[in-house]
Amino acid sequence: MSTLDIIALVVTIIGLASFCVVFTILYTSFARSAVKETAAGERDIELIDKALKASDPKTMEQKKRSAIVGKVLYIAFLCVVVPLFCLALIDKIGGNQFHLGNSSLMVCASGSMSEKNASNDYLVTEDLNNQFQTYDILVLNKVNAESELKVYDVVAYKNDKNVNIIHRIIAVNEENGVTSYTTRGDANNASDVYHPVFKDIIGKYADKKANGIGIVILFMQSYPGIITIISVIYCLSMIDRFSSKIESAQQERTKLLLSAIDLSGGDSASLEAESSYEETIYYKGFAYKFNQKGFLEKTEKKDAKPEEEANPLLIKTVKDAQGQEKTTSTEIPCQKEDKKTK
Repeated sequence: MSTLDIIALVVTIIGLASFCVVFTILYTSFARSAVKETAAGERDIELIDKALKASDPKTMEQKKRSAIVGKVLYIAFLCVVVPLFCLALIDKIGGNQFHLGNSSLMVCASGSMSEKNASNDYLVTEDLNNQFQTYDILVLNKVNAESELKVYDVVAYKNDKNVNIIHRIIAVNEENGVTSYTTRGDANNASDVYHPVFKDIIGKYADKKANGIGIVILFMQSYPGIITIISVIYCLSMIDRFSSKIESAQQERTKLLLSAIDLSGGDSASLEAESSYEETIYYKGFAYKFNQKGFLEKTEKKDAKPEEEANPLLIKTVKDAQGQEKTTSTEIPCQKEDKKTK
């Protein structure tokens, strides 16, 4: 690993750690605040509105579809992005080469094999049409002996600068009992300066490829890509963890509110037998009106006093078909934050 790579790695680690710390502090603070506000009753009106809206059949169906879509996207992320990320890291650790038994995968990082250069007439005379594009993932077969290599094979090798090259053999050279290969990219008009020997050969192109996917692998191998993917995975796990706490607090509070509202029409059996009745719930400066079919409307009490809006007292008025009213009140418990005096 070069000095530049080490510096880039250190910067990546520092950047990733800093992001995770900042995100954790901010989202933890948000989640705790949301739970406290819910327990203190500060979000009661919002929760009541949400519960009433959720009781609508169309809303319930839409919510169900949204939940399914979200679950599918989350599973797709886990099944596609995470395996690709692992593959990219393994590929990077293995020298940009992922081994699968006697075969390996390699990303083409240049366009030197993307087309036929007019100066390379052997491509036409030999009908060599196995070119590939930048960012294609190539399948390479392991080469066990020099005899398996011949002119016009496409091979991957490491040059004298330890860089992976994927070019075509255009000549086999013998000098002092050592076999070397002259290679050239199909899109180039000159041969490679370095002539690899057998020990430099990584594998032979098997004429199998996956078009364009390599750009994702190369991004995930880069330090910005590593930061991005790990950050996304970390954020999703944190959001899932704290969202469940917020949702649990909201469900508990909603259950408490709905039990206090109790849309059964009151305790009177005669009211339940009526074919028509009206029920109005007054809470924190808002009035919710219902009839035997369900929720009708929500209105704000313009004449509500500030102390009435903050009062955790839920007032219910039930009017039957004969115009008789029955009023009850229920105190809604709220967890108030303790104030310490200095």
